[in-house]
Amino acid sequence: MTHDYLQLGGIIERWEQAIFDEIDKEQDVLLEEMYAAIGFSNGLATRAEEELFILNNFGGEYVYTMDLEPMPEEVEQKEDMNTDTEE
Repeated sequence: MTHDYLQLGGIIERWEQAIFDEIDKEQDVLLEEMYAAIGFSNGLATRAEEELFILNNFGGEYVYTMDLEPMPEEVEQKEDMNTDTEE
């Protein structure tokens, strides 16, 4: 049982650090712990599959979250603010 908690703690730590290189296997571990019958992974998604999923489920305005970069409008606003303060 202690091994299970250590394994789950390791998964949580990796997720907190945005380390998702084995998320497919880790998801399956969590589902097994919950005695799930569905939801098991088919492997890691490619970037194109990830974008399609985001587009289909959340809309185009959320695709930027893949790289954790600000949306274009936010970048433009920051640039405008910088030019205002330089004058």
